[in-house]
Amino acid sequence: MSSQVQPALVRYGYGVIAVTVALGAALALRFFDLEGFLFVIAVAVSVWFGGRGPGLVAVALSMILLDYFFLSPTDGPWTILPSHVVYFVAFLVLAFVISWLSDLRHRAEQSLLQARNALEAKVHERTAELQRSNEQLRKEIAERARAEAEIRQQAELLSLAHDAVIVRDRDSRVIFWNRGAEETYGWTAREANGKATHELLQTTFPVSLDAVEAILCEQDKWAGELRHVRRDGSPIVVASRWSLQRDEQGAPSVVLEINRDITDRKRAEEALRNTQAELAHVTRVTTLGEVTASFAHEVNQPLAAIANNANACLGLLPNGRHDLDEVREALTDIISDADRASAIIERVRGLATRSSAEKIPLPLVGVVEDVVALAASESVARRVTIRTDVPSDLPAVAGDRVQLQQVLLNLVVNGMDSMSAVDERERLLEIRGCRDMLDGTPAATISVRDHGIGLQADQMARLFEAFYTTKPHGMGMGLAISRSIIDAHGGRLWAESNRGRGATFSFMLPAAIPTAPTSG
Repeated sequence: MSSQVQPALVRYGYGVIAVTVALGAALALRFFDLEGFLFVIAVAVSVWFGGRGPGLVAVALSMILLDYFFLSPTDGPWTILPSHVVYFVAFLVLAFVISWLSDLRHRAEQSLLQARNALEAKVHERTAELQRSNEQLRKEIAERARAEAEIRQQAELLSLAHDAVIVRDRDSRVIFWNRGAEETYGWTAREANGKATHELLQTTFPVSLDAVEAILCEQDKWAGELRHVRRDGSPIVVASRWSLQRDEQGAPSVVLEINRDITDRKRAEEALRNTQAELAHVTRVTTLGEVTASFAHEVNQPLAAIANNANACLGLLPNGRHDLDEVREALTDIISDADRASAIIERVRGLATRSSAEKIPLPLVGVVEDVVALAASESVARRVTIRTDVPSDLPAVAGDRVQLQQVLLNLVVNGMDSMSAVDERERLLEIRGCRDMLDGTPAATISVRDHGIGLQADQMARLFEAFYTTKPHGMGMGLAISRSIIDAHGGRLWAESNRGRGATFSFMLPAAIPTAPTSG
C-alpha cells in the first residue's frame, strides 16, 4: 500500500517503532559499538515506509536516545560534550543522506508502480477491446460460413443438372462446381474450387466486365451469352444466367451462375445464315442470268445488223480500186469485231442458261495472242507493258475458245487494275505458259503475273466467292465466273502472292486427247 493512502498515525508509528527496535538492538549490541549505524537504519526504514515526516521524527528520537543511553554514560543524561556535537552532526548528515536517498528510491518505485498499473490498465482495456473484436469477427465468420453452407446445400440440389452450375464468392472464386460444370468445362470440382472463374474459363464478355457487374448489382441478376475456353483449349459459347444473393445487411454475398452450352446451336445458326446468304447469292445470280439472256437477245440483233451492213458495203465497193483498200480493211474489222461480240454474248447467254460449252482441241498460244490483241488499247491507255512467254509446243486443250479468252482477259484486266497505284515504270504484266501434269495426265498451265499491290492473307480464301471483290466499284463476279468456266473444263484456277510485289493467277487445263485418224 502506498504512503498517500496510509493514516498519519500509522506512518509516524513507523518511525517510533523503527527507533525502538533500533534502541533494543543497539542496547543488545552496545559492546560492538554499532549503535549509531543501527539508528541510521531505523531512520532509513522510517523514511521508506512512512515518508519524509516520519523520517525526521525518527532522526529526533534517535538523537535523544543516543544521547541518553550511549553518549553520556559518565556525565549524566542530557549532557552535551563537544565530541557529542561532532557525533550528532555526522549522524544527522548520514541520516539525512540516507533518508533523502530512500525517499528518492521510494518515489521512483511509486512512479514505476503507478506507470505499471496504468500500463496494465491500458493492456487490460486493449485486451478487452481485442476480445470484443475477435468475438464480433467470429460471429461474422460463423454467419458467413452458415450462409455459404446454406447456399452450398441449395446448390447441391442442382448437382445432377446437365447445365453447369457454379457458385462463387464476392471475389469471383469458385465455392461450388457441379457435375454439369465438370462435363462442360473438363475441370473437376476439386481443381476448380478456389479459382477465379473469369481467369479459369478465359471469359469473353459481350460488353465490359464492369458493365456486367453494374447491372448485376443494380438488378441482382444478369443474362447473356459468354465465350469460354474448356480445359482442352476448345472454345465454347454458353447462355449464362447470374443471380446475386445478399447477406442480412444487404451486402453482396455470393453469385449463382448457370451456364448452358449452346455451341452447337450457334454453329447451326451460323450455318443457316451462310445458307441463307448463299441462297440470296443464287437468287441474284439467277436474276442476273435472266437479265443477261434477255440483254444478249436484244444486243445480238443490232450486232447482226452491223455485220450485215458492213458486208453490204463491201459488196458495193468496186474491185480494183486501191484507194478504197483502207475502207475495205475497216469494214472487215467491223465485221470481225461484230462477230466476236456476238460470240461472246452467246457464250455469256449460254452460261446463264447452263448450256454446254463448245469443247474442241484448242492451242493456248492462239488464245493468248487474241487476248493480248484485245487488251492492247487498254494496256496503252494504262501504260502497262505486257510480255508473253508461251511456248508454241504447248499441248492443245479441249475447250471453248471464247470462254477461255474471257477467263484470260479477266485475269489480264485484274492485273492491270492492281497496278494502277504503282509507278508507271513498274507496270509490267507477264503471261507465261508451261507444260504441266494434272491428276497424272498431261496438262498446260497459263499464268498471269502482275507487279501490283498484291493480296492480303484474309483475301486469299474468298477471292473466288461470288459477289466478293477487292475493288471499290467491282461486282465480285469475274473471278467466280472464271473459276466456274475452268472447273467446267476439268481444270483448276488459283492465286498466290509473289515473293516480291504483286500476285500471280494461274489456270491449268488437261491436254486434249488426240483423235485417231479414220481410214477412207
